[in-house]
Amino acid sequence: VVSTQSTGSIRIWTCGGTLLFTPCSKVGHIFRHGYPYDFQGDHFQTVLFNYKRVAKVWMDADEEFYYKLRPMAREKDVGSVAERLNLRKQLQCKSYEWFVNTITPNLVLEKDLDHYGQMKSIYKPGFCIDNLGNEYKGTV
Repeated sequence: VVSTQSTGSIRIWTCGGTLLFTPCSKVGHIFRHGYPYDFQGDHFQTVLFNYKRVAKVWMDADEEFYYKLRPMAREKDVGSVAERLNLRKQLQCKSYEWFVNTITPNLVLEKDLDHYGQMKSIYKPGFCIDNLGNEYKGTV
């Protein structure tokens, strides 16, 4: 749902900024050997913590959809986000709905889904049903 890059994009677009896209450009990423912060032994919990804060500050009514995707986040304590919400208000940032409709109109939202849930094999428990990111619309 949300990564550091998309969080930045939401903040930039909804708060009056713009991002420029340069077709055919070459973009590189320099990976560092470590992180400037401590995951406290559990990378997943740190990411869950950060994503929940993003959902609480930026996703408005779609925050509930995030909890459907990550139910374990619902009870996770992420501290107060009041300061971030106040900043968003002071900057007069637009809504998440505006962001989705204007900037990312192809983003799938809960209201766009006919069904939601997990598919599990009864013949091979533990195996994942996946289309490997393909756009193939036939039988999986």
